[in-house]
Amino acid sequence: MGIIQKEMAIFFGENPRKFDVVAINMVTLLIGVALAYLVPAIRESTTMLQKMLIILIAWDDLGGVVANFTKSTNDYHAGSRRNRLVFYSLHILQPAILFYFFDTSLTFFLFVWLYPVLSAFAVSDLVSEEKRNTLAGLLWLVGIILLIYVIPVPTVLAWFGITFFTKLILGYAINHFSTLKA
Repeated sequence: MGIIQKEMAIFFGENPRKFDVVAINMVTLLIGVALAYLVPAIRESTTMLQKMLIILIAWDDLGGVVANFTKSTNDYHAGSRRNRLVFYSLHILQPAILFYFFDTSLTFFLFVWLYPVLSAFAVSDLVSEEKRNTLAGLLWLVGIILLIYVIPVPTVLAWFGITFFTKLILGYAINHFSTLKA
């Protein structure tokens, strides 16, 4: 494994396909730019710094949604509890950045940070493998409903909670390439 691959393993696993890395990075970076500059509610109400943060966070968050469904990323994280715990701990960063640089409530910050991280941990580390898909689906569904109807979410960040929950609860917490037989 080359030095670049070793440093990127947390994002793409140890043996990512070149197509996965290139496609995920290109498409999600373009989506980030589109969010910042083509969505009127975002384009018209954010500073240049906020637009740059949206681009970078969208690139990482949306890239993670897709990367977590690849075999290389899945295998890297599913095979190591330590990797999962490090991964969970890093997921305070995006909500913290959004809390600091955008007009968000403490409730938004705590909910979009703790709910998906604790849900993903519960799914991947606390229940048996045959219950993980059902629990993940239920936790994701409840979280999305709460996010839409209960938690005060700034319009410019409406996309974030949904994608962050999808990335962690549905994408990350489930071993999509498990050897478990139904």
